[in-house]
Amino acid sequence: MSSKLAMDDNDRDLVVMVHEFVIKSKDREWKRTSTMIASGESKASGGLSIMGKTVGYTCGIATRMVLEKKVP
Repeated sequence: MSSKLAMDDNDRDLVVMVHEFVIKSKDREWKRTSTMIASGESKASGGLSIMGKTVGYTCGIATRMVLEKKVP
């Protein structure tokens, strides 16, 4: 199965994310939607996959914040 799902050197991946938020206060309610659509670059072009970027960047930022003691 993994060989069938593996990306070829010229393949690119795609990430589509939708987050819906409902913010409530005593007298009001807001609804907000955040969306992201992004595609990665092929291995043949020397680029990075979008999954690698979205996971790697956030992990790197969190690690740096822990090392700088900005979060416990």
